[in-house]
Amino acid sequence: QDITARHLTMRNVRYPIFISSYYPKPPKGPAEDLPREGTALPEWKDILVEDVTISESPNSITVWALPDKPARGLVFRNIKASTGVGAFVFHADATFSNVQITPASGPVLQTFAANIKGLDGVPFQGEYKSK
Repeated sequence: QDITARHLTMRNVRYPIFISSYYPKPPKGPAEDLPREGTALPEWKDILVEDVTISESPNSITVWALPDKPARGLVFRNIKASTGVGAFVFHADATFSNVQITPASGPVLQTFAANIKGLDGVPFQGEYKSK
C-alpha cells in the first residue's frame, strides 16, 4: 500500500504494469476465482502510477486482485501505451486519468468485478491469455 511509481519509460517489457495477487500464475479466468479463507491475503491499496510511456510491449496494464480482497485506490495517470493487448482490471477499483492505450488487437480495457472511472471498458469473458 501507499506506492508511487513515476516518470517511467518502458520498451519491450513483457508486463510493464502488473499488480497481481496470484503467483506463479493466475487462474484461467476471473470467474474461476474462489474466496479464500483466512486473513493472510495480499492487499493492494493506494497505488499511484503516473507519467509512464510504454511501447513495443506485448501487454499493458494488468490488475488482478482477489474476489474477497479487491484492490482499492489505484490511480493511473498520464500513461501512453502502444502494446499488443489492452488493459485488464479484475477485482479492483481504479481511476484512469489521461490514459491512452493503443492495443494491436482487442479492446482497450477488459474488466471483471471492477469499479472503473475515466476509461471505458468491456466485460471480460473467456480465458485470460497474456502475450
